[in-house]
Amino acid sequence: MDIPARNLAASLQRLPKPEVDGPAPAIEEKPSGPTAPDRLFHAVMARFTGGISPGSLALAFADWAVHLSHSPGKQQVPQEKAVRKAMRFGLYVMRQLSGHQCGPYIHPLVQDERFLAPQWQQWPFCFIYQSFLQQQWWHNATTGIGGMS
Repeated sequence: MDIPARNLAASLQRLPKPEVDGPAPAIEEKPSGPTAPDRLFHAVMARFTGGISPGSLALAFADWAVHLSHSPGKQQVPQEKAVRKAMRFGLYVMRQLSGHQCGPYIHPLVQDERFLAPQWQQWPFCFIYQSFLQQQWWHNATTGIGGMS
């Protein structure tokens, strides 16, 4: 036995022996479950996330990003569409601001009745609804990726 091991063995022999017959020490029980501040925080977070766990949202985003990073062909298509749509939206904004009344550059889907009111075709609401219809790009960017449903 070398010197450090001998010193360790001697130290262990000098430790007091645990009592086996005595009563177990009382353990203070803490309340289980969320506290009032926890519940308040969870309620506020649920309003922002639609009741979905922020951890689940983060994992879903990370899963999408990893699968998309392994699909260079799929990456190229949304990038090209994003550039095209940004240019078209910029031209649409310039035409509207210069006084040329032009129709929408993104047409809502046939079943989408949210923007049928004539007020959506007037300033500034025409910009709002046209920029909102960029959601079609997000749909294309988040679907059809191998390994994702």
